[in-house]
Amino acid sequence: MKTDYPFICIKLCAKAATYLAMTTALSTVMACSSGPQIQEYPDTANVTQEYQASDAAMKTATRNQVNVLAPQNYSKAKDSLEEAKSNLEKQKDSPETSKDILHQIAKTNAYLNRANEVAALSRTNLPEVIAARSGALTSQAPEFFTKDFASADEDLRDLTSDFEKGDVSGAAKNSAKLQANYLDLELKAIKQTQLDHAQKTIELAIKEGAPEFAVQSLAIAQRDVRDFDAFITANRHNAPEIANKARVVNLSADHLLKITHDSKKANKVAPEEMALQIEQNQKQALDQGASDQAKIAAVQGNLNTQQGVTAALKSENQSLETEKAFNLKFEQARSLFSPNEAEIYRLLSLPVFFATMTLDSFAIAEETTLEKFETQTNESSDSIKSTYRDIKDQTCHIVHGKLECLKRKIENKAKSVADTVQTKQTEFKNKVD
Repeated sequence: MKTDYPFICIKLCAKAATYLAMTTALSTVMACSSGPQIQEYPDTANVTQEYQASDAAMKTATRNQVNVLAPQNYSKAKDSLEEAKSNLEKQKDSPETSKDILHQIAKTNAYLNRANEVAALSRTNLPEVIAARSGALTSQAPEFFTKDFASADEDLRDLTSDFEKGDVSGAAKNSAKLQANYLDLELKAIKQTQLDHAQKTIELAIKEGAPEFAVQSLAIAQRDVRDFDAFITANRHNAPEIANKARVVNLSADHLLKITHDSKKANKVAPEEMALQIEQNQKQALDQGASDQAKIAAVQGNLNTQQGVTAALKSENQSLETEKAFNLKFEQARSLFSPNEAEIYRLLSLPVFFATMTLDSFAIAEETTLEKFETQTNESSDSIKSTYRDIKDQTCHIVHGKLECLKRKIENKAKSVADTVQTKQTEFKNKVD
């Protein structure tokens, strides 16, 4: 049979070394005198400030569990601070009173320093116990199980009081029991917090008649509580999952109570009245369904309307782009006239403007190759005609005089515009066809 003698030896030696270090340190703490050395304050020290500093140090020590890890020294520090507080509240403005208060504060600090030293050694020798007590505090065990927690603390103080006297022999023998006490309190506190609502709701449902009127729901709720209780036992520190399961269990218990009440009411109702009530509930459900369908149809109608508005805006935008292009061509044609002819040209061109816009708004088809050729031919013809008329306009005044030539020039411009309109009409007709 194989044995791990070297490993066992190392483990035992480590424990022995820890024990020896603990004993040596405690002996050093207790060797000098029965009381700690007190470091007095100078007469110029501020009494109020020094008291506030010591009070804050005491509160920190309490949070660090020094009150149970070095109970004797902690208690003496606390007593000295309370005496200093009492004297400070009834202080008379005299140097003697201030000096007495400063002495009590110094005494508090001396005992608190020793308490912190012993507490550090207690943590070294009782780490599992300290961790278990911290868990019990976090789970609010002192609030739920005040007497049990106080009893566990009393057992811990008995052990750590021996530490303050230099005796650590009880650590190995009592630490496991102390740890179990705190772990049990922690678990009970967690279950109290998480299961309280469901358990009380089930108890109320039972009193209301659940065993008679809601047998199945009662069985389900009780099963859920048992399962949740077992889960907490196995996973006490899985806080997120515990919270999720707590919500489910609470809903199950609430449902049980509701079913119990509803079943009791139904038991007092005549069969015909119950049938009418069921029919009414079904009708309300159908009406609600129809209402929901109507809401959906209304939403769809609004969506269709919005789509129609979007399409109309898009069409209007295309029309505006077409009008913009025509206006550009209109201004180019208008530049052919001199300033004196502009007003007459504007009056002659108004019908052309509206005719062109109408043709532009309906130009949706593409031209074929033949139609493009026809358009190019028409435009070439218009250009030749326009050039011929321009030459006649330039030589007119030699033969007919300026006034007659102005009239003919206007007529020729009008004919050129008319030819352009005709060509435009043919072009758009080809596109539409």
